[in-house]
Amino acid sequence: MSVTYKTGPYKGIPDDVLKRVRSAVDVLHDVQQRMLEARDFGRDYGDAGRYEAEVIQNRQRDVDWALGVLNGFRVVASKKGIRPETVICSLGGEPDLTPSEVAHSYIIGMGG
Repeated sequence: MSVTYKTGPYKGIPDDVLKRVRSAVDVLHDVQQRMLEARDFGRDYGDAGRYEAEVIQNRQRDVDWALGVLNGFRVVASKKGIRPETVICSLGGEPDLTPSEVAHSYIIGMGG
């Protein structure tokens, strides 16, 4: 049985929905961290863009899932009078997953 929060920024949100949104935010933050680590690794070892591009391509399904969860939450929450951005921000926010220019070039060169 799912508990619905009665107060605070999560007011009106069932616990299972909040867990799913939190999981989506966590996935996006994990992907961002892996991208940054790969960016540093590529820069340090002379293959700028390659490793970051691989992270992006390898985790694209995860990113698509997480963004789908957040977008669905935004739609439903807004209809119920819940401020979705307040909730998402309180869980860590949606990180910037924009690839570096060299990773973007690498992806384009790979046909992606």
